[in-house]
Amino acid sequence: MRPRANVYGEYRSSEKTIDRLEFESYRDYLRSPTWKAIRSSVLSARPNCELCGCDADQVHHFCYHSAVMVGAVNGLLVPVCDSCHKQIEFGDDGAKLTVLQAQSNLLKLLSLAGKHDIANRLLNAEKRLVRANNNAANAKPSKYATRGICAAPKVIWRLDENGKKIRPKRNRKPKFPQF
Repeated sequence: MRPRANVYGEYRSSEKTIDRLEFESYRDYLRSPTWKAIRSSVLSARPNCELCGCDADQVHHFCYHSAVMVGAVNGLLVPVCDSCHKQIEFGDDGAKLTVLQAQSNLLKLLSLAGKHDIANRLLNAEKRLVRANNNAANAKPSKYATRGICAAPKVIWRLDENGKKIRPKRNRKPKFPQF
């Protein structure tokens, strides 16, 4: 079994988020008033372990997105007891698992416990979060919004032989391959 001091440095995906939140380490984040408030709100809303049903005393991060780390999205935080948390986070040999391995392990344990609805809720919440993040990152204001025009110019539709609307073709510049 590896020393406990190295455990929190394993999750590279959380390191960027921890830096953005201006904490020295994940351990400092877990000791912060921010995490304590998030943890207590999750445990008060869902006091039982999602896996075995006993009293939960820990909260597992299903993912380390910044929205989860600041408490904006609590649906990806899973209340668990200490023994179930160890089952999620550590392999059979006692080594700390990666984030993806821990996610997979949690989903497998939920499936074995017959809690497919919780597993689906976690997966769907993560998909929505990733999709929203990608949309926000790729969103560009339209040329109409930047010019202060309220609406896009009127599009004149053509009708095909069946009476369906056909959007007019736009003149586009040819795309050349990037080298």
